[in-house]
Amino acid sequence: MSAPGRPLGVDYSVNRAIVATLTQTTVSVPLIAPGIKYRKQVNQVDFSLAKSINVGGSRRVRLHLDLFNSLNSNVVLEQNQTWGSSLDRVQSIILGRLIRVGGQFHF
Repeated sequence: MSAPGRPLGVDYSVNRAIVATLTQTTVSVPLIAPGIKYRKQVNQVDFSLAKSINVGGSRRVRLHLDLFNSLNSNVVLEQNQTWGSSLDRVQSIILGRLIRVGGQFHF
């Protein structure tokens, strides 16, 4: 899977402590124009191996091994976009490598 980086913004949160006459509780004010800041591109490569073995007659065993996110790029999926000390703080990244081993018995 490959997905382009999503656009990021930088917002300033204005509340009634800053502007007492606000009718809403908070208002987000964009500080940069749209399309200036982007996340990195997400690339994820998954592999799957399988082998069928005849056990006798119509019986067979199918073994499989799957490796998800084999490149383990640790791409940032979500980050804080509100102006302040936590601006650009990472909130979530792509999942790490995952291995799945399994089998099926057909009779």
